[in-house]
Amino acid sequence: MELDAKTTVAYLLIVRLPRLVLPIISFLMSSGGVSASTIISVTSGSNCCGAGINVSDALQVYWTQTEEFQNVSVVVPLYSWTSGVPFHVDAFLTNSTGSVTAFPPLAMSTFSAATAFGSPMDATLFSGLTLPAGKYYLTLTGSDPGGGPNGAIWVAVEPGNPTLSIATQAGVTVSAAYQANGGILDSEYAPASSFIAASNSYGSGFSNYKITVTGDAVPEPSTWLLLAGGLLFLASRQLTANSRKRDV
Repeated sequence: MELDAKTTVAYLLIVRLPRLVLPIISFLMSSGGVSASTIISVTSGSNCCGAGINVSDALQVYWTQTEEFQNVSVVVPLYSWTSGVPFHVDAFLTNSTGSVTAFPPLAMSTFSAATAFGSPMDATLFSGLTLPAGKYYLTLTGSDPGGGPNGAIWVAVEPGNPTLSIATQAGVTVSAAYQANGGILDSEYAPASSFIAASNSYGSGFSNYKITVTGDAVPEPSTWLLLAGGLLFLASRQLTANSRKRDV
């Protein structure tokens, strides 16, 4: 059966195009191109200790990423400094830190809960974020009275812990642990504090805070251009083949 040009185009768009596109989309999702995945994972085999969060201190970790991620969630393990006593944590996400940092942050949230001491819960501080390539600082502080035993504990890892595991996607790096106690705490806006390495305090100190960041990687523009170019090439070949059939 011979097809005219309009019928051929309609056939390509309705029948052939989905057959071509769906396998490619499936491949991109299976390879991490558009699928939810772990961006950062800092874990260890122990939940025995961590750094305190209250009005007397602010804790911070930062990361850099070379590509954009969507639907980003940030989760950290927290537990009550005193068993069963509620804690209240304020979380801030910014592009900078220290005195150059101005309000408002990119995102902010408050998390409250109560747990047994040493039994952390996964606190989802942020979700549904879109983060372009850049550097991001996560700062946690609290509204509970300082000096302990009030507030929350952010589970941390001591230097030299052999169970420390740090995994990141390509193009992503995550920092060590930082705190404002020993630096200069800005009580009005915690991200503007002066931070020092947490390994310099708390006795032997902490090298890292546990954290999990997940999200959807956004394909590079070149990926979509390559896909579009391939589809146009295939469509062109189909039109040429049909044209030759009509000429015979």
